[in-house]
Amino acid sequence: MKTKLFLIVISIFYFSSVKGQNAKDVLEDAVGMKESQHILFTKSDVKNVTDKEVEYQILGTSKIGILKDSIMFLVKGELVKTYLTPLNPLDYSFESKNELKPDQIDASEANALKDIVTYVKKYQAGKDQTFGAVYKGFSLETKEIGNIKCNPTFEDLNNLLDKIKDSLNNDYKIEISKTFQSIKGLDFKNKENTRVGIDNAKKASDKYKKHYGAIDTEISNFKDKVLTYNCGDDKEVFLIKNLFNQIIKDLISVKKEQIKRVENLELAVNSVNKTYLDATANAKCDWCIEIKPNATLEKGKISSYTFTINKSGYRLTTSSDKGQDIDEITSEESKEIDKKVFYFRKFRRFVPEVSSGIAYTNLDFPKFGAVTDEATNELKVAKIGEDNIKRINITAMINYNYFVDNSDIHPFIQLGAGINTDFPTLFLGTGLRFNAFDGGRFAVSVGFAGSWIKSLDSLKIGDIVKDDSDVEKDITYEFAKPKLYYGIQFNF
Repeated sequence: MKTKLFLIVISIFYFSSVKGQNAKDVLEDAVGMKESQHILFTKSDVKNVTDKEVEYQILGTSKIGILKDSIMFLVKGELVKTYLTPLNPLDYSFESKNELKPDQIDASEANALKDIVTYVKKYQAGKDQTFGAVYKGFSLETKEIGNIKCNPTFEDLNNLLDKIKDSLNNDYKIEISKTFQSIKGLDFKNKENTRVGIDNAKKASDKYKKHYGAIDTEISNFKDKVLTYNCGDDKEVFLIKNLFNQIIKDLISVKKEQIKRVENLELAVNSVNKTYLDATANAKCDWCIEIKPNATLEKGKISSYTFTINKSGYRLTTSSDKGQDIDEITSEESKEIDKKVFYFRKFRRFVPEVSSGIAYTNLDFPKFGAVTDEATNELKVAKIGEDNIKRINITAMINYNYFVDNSDIHPFIQLGAGINTDFPTLFLGTGLRFNAFDGGRFAVSVGFAGSWIKSLDSLKIGDIVKDDSDVEKDITYEFAKPKLYYGIQFNF
């Protein structure tokens, strides 16, 4: 019976360890959010895309700190809204994921209680391209194609063509790259400075769009002129129109390549502007973006929340980009630079922690049997001694620790069971839990311990019996008056 009880107690500890008992994470590292249901994250060094430090702030409180992996936030509601201080989308993107997982603290407590009750019952039941590269130096400078003599209208078309080429030679590439760099350099730390930077970039982008809008007008005008050209016989007109139409097709192709820079710049400006607008439209904080999804909680479960920051967005090409000209705007390949996995748990003032330890008490367990009376030579019921237990070496304890923010000492109420006898000893007490240095911890407790002891049912001391079996059949068990115990637990 004693061996069976030992195995049950050990199973409690084994369950706790293999399932990841983490009450210490709550007591030693958890952050209470009080009545707040809102938390703000901030990347510490926005200029350094490899820096992994993220700070948190519990909105509505003065609590701030470093967001570390596995940190736990204690909340009173079932929904937590998460926010992020805006990051430049040309450098960063972010994503999040909320998963509900069983609360192992509650699970460990429930299983420990279940096992304590089970083995108490059990033993009781013993009685239970660019334009220049293509058309560099090319020009219709003569009024003669073969033996065809052209009139001034031809000269007008040639002049219009030169104007379009001049416009395309002014591709604003350097200016566009500088404008892009100006918005990529925005750190989003200051709302007013960010707005000024975006407005300046939008003005420059509008200037570049206006330039290419003018080229579109010039090309449209040129094409209209070509359509109305009618100098010479039909064959001559056909050849000249065909030549000009072919040239204008190639110029349009060059324009399309060049205008990609403007389009990419506009995408970048719009992306930055959207982030600005999102950050200023938030009603909860003056300068932040709400992260979706929010964290949700359910009874008996915790929210495992994953927050990832990626290096992504847009950049300028360099000499290492094969097959591309340098200083062209290109999309950035997304690359994870930081991932934080942390938890939201329903706040409970008392945090249960399953552990083992040693309890010191003084318990007496009487023994009964049949003894021969020397005077009458009859077998009579007698008390034949008692077992005295002063130290109970194996205990299964549930400490209901009173949660105190940023404290190394937690008072607790203790409930437990131990063995050194044929029957479980039950403990009910109180104590203090100490977070010691280097991650160690210990607890001391005091309270009352009680156990079942043997007693006689119908027989009395001195009654005559046939043999020991009569005494054994009459043995019953009753819960003895509790006695004082002292407990100690280390590195649980």
